[in-house]
Amino acid sequence: MPAVLEARSRSRSAQALTGGSQPAPNMLAGLPNELLQRMLFFAVFDNDASNDSHQTLHNVCRVDREWHSTATNYPALWTKLPVADLGVRDQTLTSCLRALTLYLTRSGVLPISFKLSVPDTVWNLHTKLYRDTVDIIIQLLIDQCHRWEEVEMRCSGTVYERLGRVKGKLPMLTSLSLALPYLYLRDKAFDVFGDAPRLRDVKYSIQHCPEDSPPPSFLWSQLENVYYAVHSESVEVYHTIMDAQPTFLRTLEYSARTFRLLPLAITIPLPHLEKLSLRIATDIECDIFSHLDTLTLPTLTHLELWGKLHIANQDAYDAIRTLVERSGCSLRMLFMCLSDNELADANNFKKLIALSPDLEVLHLTVPKSEVLEALVLKPTSPEPVLPKLRRLGLHSHGPSSWDVTLLDGKVLATIIESRTRALVDQEEPHQYQTLDEVIFVYYANVGVQYGVIRESFLEELDQNVHQKSNAKITKVIEGLHWNFTERGSWLYRRRNYNPIFLAKMEGVIRGLESLNFKKRDTEVLLRHGLPSVMHRIGHYRDPHGARPLPADIVLLFRARARRLVRKWKPFVLRDAHTAKYRWCYYGGGVVSLKWNGSSKGAYFMSGVYVQRD
Repeated sequence: MPAVLEARSRSRSAQALTGGSQPAPNMLAGLPNELLQRMLFFAVFDNDASNDSHQTLHNVCRVDREWHSTATNYPALWTKLPVADLGVRDQTLTSCLRALTLYLTRSGVLPISFKLSVPDTVWNLHTKLYRDTVDIIIQLLIDQCHRWEEVEMRCSGTVYERLGRVKGKLPMLTSLSLALPYLYLRDKAFDVFGDAPRLRDVKYSIQHCPEDSPPPSFLWSQLENVYYAVHSESVEVYHTIMDAQPTFLRTLEYSARTFRLLPLAITIPLPHLEKLSLRIATDIECDIFSHLDTLTLPTLTHLELWGKLHIANQDAYDAIRTLVERSGCSLRMLFMCLSDNELADANNFKKLIALSPDLEVLHLTVPKSEVLEALVLKPTSPEPVLPKLRRLGLHSHGPSSWDVTLLDGKVLATIIESRTRALVDQEEPHQYQTLDEVIFVYYANVGVQYGVIRESFLEELDQNVHQKSNAKITKVIEGLHWNFTERGSWLYRRRNYNPIFLAKMEGVIRGLESLNFKKRDTEVLLRHGLPSVMHRIGHYRDPHGARPLPADIVLLFRARARRLVRKWKPFVLRDAHTAKYRWCYYGGGVVSLKWNGSSKGAYFMSGVYVQRD
C-alpha cells in the first residue's frame, strides 16, 4: 500500500481504538490541496512494477469525500487509461466502455496513454452487438487522437483500416507500439503515423505481411528508439531508416526474414546510437561488412549481428574491429552469431577484444580452437583479456540434430576454470568479474550432448571431483536423449504405439529407477539434464487435447517420472554444498552452465527442474 494510504489507514485505526467517541487526529489534515494532489500523483504513478495504478486510484477515491473530491478534480491522475483488452472474456465491454469514458472525461484536455488489444476472434466469433460495442470503443479512442501521447495497440488489420481517420491529427504522440498478426495493404500506403511531429519511440511488429505490401512510413529522421520486426517476406526498411540520417537515434533493433538492400549513403554518422541489433532469420544476401564500413558510432555499447552470410568476403571479427576502432566506442555486449564465417581469424579476434575491455556479454558462433584460446584469463598479465566478462554464449547453426558443431572441450574448460575457480582460489584480492554463465545454443538437446558434454570437456571441468559415468548411466543417457528430448521425441510421436519403441522407453525409465545416489553424487544427472526432462514428462499435457503419452495408462510414464524427481531432489540438495557449477536445461537445445560459487540450497535448485518457456 502506498505511504499516503498507509497514513490515512493509521488515522482510521486510531479512531477505531477510541471506539469512535473521540475523533482521532488526521495525520494529513491541513495539507494544501496542491500538495495533497502531488502526493496522490506519486502514489498512483509509482514506478514499482507491482503497483496497479488503476487499483490505487480506485482505493484513493474510496477513502473519504475529501480525497474523492481531490482526486476527481485533478486531471493528471486520469491520463493513463485502463487496459482495453477486448478479447478477454472476464472483462465485459460495458464496464470497459464505462471506465474509458470516465477517464477521458476526468482527464480533461491533457495528453493520454492507453493499451488496446483487439484479436481477430472479436470479428469472427462474437455477435453483431458485441462487434458494434467494440466499434464504439475504438471510435471513442479515435475521437481523442489529438490527445494521444503513449499508445500500445495489438490489433488486426481490420482495426488498422479504421485508424485512417487519425492521420494528420497526432500532435502529442511521442511513443507508439503497434503489433499486428497480419497486414494486407496492397493498394494503400502505411502512412497513418507518418506525420506525427513529436513521435520519438516506435515499436512495429507484424507476423505476416505480403511481399508486395508497402513499407511503413514514419518520420525516421526524428526517431530515437526503433524496434522493427516482420516475420515474413516483406519490403525491407532498414536502408530507408539509415538513408534518413536519424542523428538522434539511440536504439535500433531490426528483425526480418531476409536482408537484401543496403543504404545508399556513403557515410552514416549516428552520434547517439547505443544499441544496434540486426537479426535476420534466414539469409543476409548483401555485403553487410561494406555497410559497417560506412558507420561511425561513437556511443555504441551493444552490437548484435545474426544471420547466414551469403557474401563472406571479409572476416567478421576484422569488420567489427574496424568499426570499433573507427568509432572509438567501447562495447559492453557483443553478439556475433553469423554462420559461414569461414574467414574468421584468431588474430583479428584478439585485436577486437583488446579494444573492448568493458565487454560483459559475448555471444559467438562456435569458433575454432585458436579463437577460444584467446578468451583464457591470465590475471598476472599486464593487459588481461576481457576482465569484466560475465556471460559467454556459443551458438551452433547446424540445420538439424545430426549436424553438430564440436567444441574443443579442453580449451573451453580452461576458459571456465581461469574465470571462475582460479579467481576464487587466489589468496590475493582481485578486481576481475567471474564468468557467471556459459550458454550453449544448438538445434536440439541431442546436439548439446554430442557437441559439448563429452568426456574431454567433463574431465577437465570436474578435475576428478565428480565420479565418472559408468556404462549403465551412459546407456541410459543415450536412450533418454534419443527417445525423450524435443526433436524426434515421444512428445512429437505420441501416436506411435510401436511396441519396440515403447520397450525402449520402458528400458530408459527402468534404468533411471535403478540408479542409487546414496554413495555417488548427482552431477551426472544435472550435466545431462535428466531432472529437467523427467519434470517435463511428469507434467506433460497434450496441447491438442487430453490424449495421454503412448501406453501411459499401462506403463505409467508420467507418474514414474514425477516419483523420480521427488527421489532425486534430496540428493541434489545434498550435493549442492560441494558443486561449483550447475547445469540448466531450458529445452529446444538451449543449455546453460552456471557458476554456483557459494550458492546453497534453494538457489542451487533454480533452473534444475523448471524449464524456461
